[in-house]
Amino acid sequence: MKKKGLILIVVIIIAIAILFFIQLTKEKDLAIQDQPAEKTPEETESYSFIKEPTTITAINFLTEQGFVLEKTEGSWTVAGRAEETDQAIVTESLQRLSLWEGERANVNRKDVGLDFPLITLKIKQDEKEKKLAIGELNMAQTAYYVSDDQTGDIYLVNRDLVEQFPFYAEAFLDRSLLSELSTIDTVTIDNETEVIELTRENPFTEAESLANITGWFLKQPFNYPQFTSYSVTETFVQTLSSLSFEELVMVDKADEITGLTESAFTIAFTSADSEKVMIIGKPASQNTYYATFKNDDQVFTLANEVVRVFSTPSEAFHDGFIKVIALDTLDELMITTKDSVHALHVETEGKGDDKTTVFTANDAALDASMVRKQYTALAGLQGTERSNVEVMPTRDISLTYKINTEDGIKEVVVVFSEYDATHYAAFVDGVNDFIIEKSQVNEVVNAMVSVIHSNE
Repeated sequence: MKKKGLILIVVIIIAIAILFFIQLTKEKDLAIQDQPAEKTPEETESYSFIKEPTTITAINFLTEQGFVLEKTEGSWTVAGRAEETDQAIVTESLQRLSLWEGERANVNRKDVGLDFPLITLKIKQDEKEKKLAIGELNMAQTAYYVSDDQTGDIYLVNRDLVEQFPFYAEAFLDRSLLSELSTIDTVTIDNETEVIELTRENPFTEAESLANITGWFLKQPFNYPQFTSYSVTETFVQTLSSLSFEELVMVDKADEITGLTESAFTIAFTSADSEKVMIIGKPASQNTYYATFKNDDQVFTLANEVVRVFSTPSEAFHDGFIKVIALDTLDELMITTKDSVHALHVETEGKGDDKTTVFTANDAALDASMVRKQYTALAGLQGTERSNVEVMPTRDISLTYKINTEDGIKEVVVVFSEYDATHYAAFVDGVNDFIIEKSQVNEVVNAMVSVIHSNE
């Protein structure tokens, strides 16, 4: 029995060794096949698949969702699609195709995915037709195997050249929705919950708005124009700049299935001399919604991600701060409490790279780093929530910002007034939007007052 067991172990070891040798040989063969075939002196240059791309008149994309791109009377169209074809994108794509070149590879079609290729291009050019089939990546993942039926050979083509060419119909279609508008200045969203107005029109002086890094301001539903949050506004701006539909839909906008006639979900896009109002309807699929433009009968679909951006609540667009003014734009900051007034003076000395900001209080210089640190906390005061009752400003604490503008000194006054036992109502130039915790305000204001009197 022991002898038989030993023989069995030896047989297994030999079998494993044979399998390992076969696998090693296969990998070696593929590695050799990755190398271009030896060339004769006449074959020193790479093979170029497409010459004179301007003479191409049609491309049949044989893919999982195949389509035909064809040229009729000098204009390109994607056959069977109602959308306009983007002529510039087609021209650019054909130029990319003309860059395809490769060196002949000594491989079998079935070994590199070319017996049943996932992508094949049938290209009509000069009344002739050629077929390019795209196979697998080579072992180094740097090039694709591409066959050309006119030569009967297989070539290695740089991966970037292949992947930079679009193989889906939507890439050639003009699906933009706002291309005819000039720079959009204002977007007003009525998402059936609230009306949100975002604008690029700056309601403040340049100095006063220096701390707003997004370039967009939030009007409705607030009483006072607010600065916008960077991350949320950045997503909004990117969506706006690339706003496009998913697909044109051949359905009447009055059809109940679209939900467009009864929808109150609208987005108004306003530029200097025109406006377009988009209406969002019911879901068209798991991933899209029906949509249309007011005074237009064409129905299209929008991706869920786009609708989600326009459904963002106003609180998310707001940066959360009561009032942010850049410290270096100030001439003076006055803090007034019930029984005292404290003043911080700001002065800029020098020019260019030698420019410095000097802070003084009661004619004594203050530590600049201490001032900046505590001012950051003061500017960082954030509203707890929207105020829901009218409050009269009682001036329990007030901050008066004297700002250096091109037209002289401008004053902005922030007042914290009694709201309830634990909150102040925050007023900016007499306008109230938020309440804020008393403890937060008292702590930050007292710390700033301490810095102002630090050199006494």
